[in-house]
Formats: sequence, C-alpha cells, structure tokens
Amino acid sequence: MSIYVLRASMILRDGSSRGGLSQTLEVIGVSEMRLDWDSVRTRDGVKPDAAVLDVFVTSEDIDTVYDAYCSIEYAAFYNRDLEEAALPLTSALIEMVCSGHCTHWGLTMVTDALYEISLGQTMREAETDGTSLADRCRDIIRDNLPRLYQTAQTITDDHILASFVTITGMTDPDENRWNTFTQKLLDHNPEVLTADEVKDTRDWRTKIGGPLYEGFDWWK
Repeated sequence: MSIYVLRASMILRDGSSRGGLSQTLEVIGVSEMRLDWDSVRTRDGVKPDAAVLDVFVTSEDIDTVYDAYCSIEYAAFYNRDLEEAALPLTSALIEMVCSGHCTHWGLTMVTDALYEISLGQTMREAETDGTSLADRCRDIIRDNLPRLYQTAQTITDDHILASFVTITGMTDPDENRWNTFTQKLLDHNPEVLTADEVKDTRDWRTKIGGPLYEGFDWWK
C-alpha cells in the first residue's frame, strides 16, 4: 500500500514559478482565494471551480472538503505527477496553512496536498523547457520554510504534524534546522503517525543525501 493510500484511509476513518504566479493566483482575502485554472496546464484539461480553495477555509464537513481535495488533486498532482497548475497551487496552499484560518479538515487536507507535492515528480518534462517543475514546487515550499516551521509549532493533530515532517523533510537543505524541528517533536512523545514519519523521513534523507530532487531513484 502506498503512503498516500494509507494516510488517506486513516483520515477518512476519522470521520513561483516565482515570476508569473501573480497572474494565476489572486489572494483577495484569506477566505477568498482564486486560482485561474484556465491559464495553467492541468491533467486532461480538467479545470476545477475557481472557488474550490475556499472550501478549505470555510467548510467543517469532511465530505465537502475531501471532494475539494480530490478536485485539485486530479487537476494538479494526481499520483504525485505534477502538472503546471501545481506551481500556483503550492503557493496558495502554503498561504492557507500559514494564515491559520483553515478549518480542521481543511488544514488536514491542505497539508496532505503539500505532502504529495513535496514528494512529486514532473509530469511532462519536455513541456517545461527542460526545467524541473517538481523542483520548482519544492523551491516554493523551501522559500516558505520559516513560516511553515512557525506554523507547525501551533499544531497538535497527529495527521497534520506527520505531514509537516515530510513537507519540511523533503525540502529543507539545512540538516541542523530540520533535525532540531523533528527532535523537538520526539522530545514531546508524539503520537504514532508523527513518530513513524520522523523515522521514515530521516531514513529517506540519509538515502537521498538531503532534501528530495527531481530524478532521484526511489528504488536504488
């Protein structure tokens, strides 16, 4: 069973491109975020509703939030294959996480989306002018790591903390900073998902030699 399938089943059981992002992502307010899906490539040309991101900061209903998650997942990062839409989406998701305005299920799903993107690979390398779209998404996360680490200090939910472990672990080149973050988690006797994620991500960072990069062979 993949990590994604395992994590998603647990959740459900619980009942810039830095130069052009401003053209595709409009932040009207924390609760009103619009991604111009028509201006970016998505999987099979599927275009979610422009207001789909609002669900994560307005809805307390897990089914509604999960439907919104599935919509953005298919369009931008299905099976961890990243489409062009993943670039502005990554920025939007980070903004929602760090704003502190997501509902519980919204934050659970938004951090899960960032978890998937942090582990992603470029869907169509030839269509990104030879640049790694997946690494550019990780660069966006990397640029926001101070905010993400600060936000993580306020989180107590096991699922969400486990996502933070991998989001930061797959992007942070500062070994000392990431080890300090995860050791603090372990010092406070985290629940099983967080503890396991720390162990697994430490093992992967050792195998990779640091944060994840496009082209790493998971099976070597």
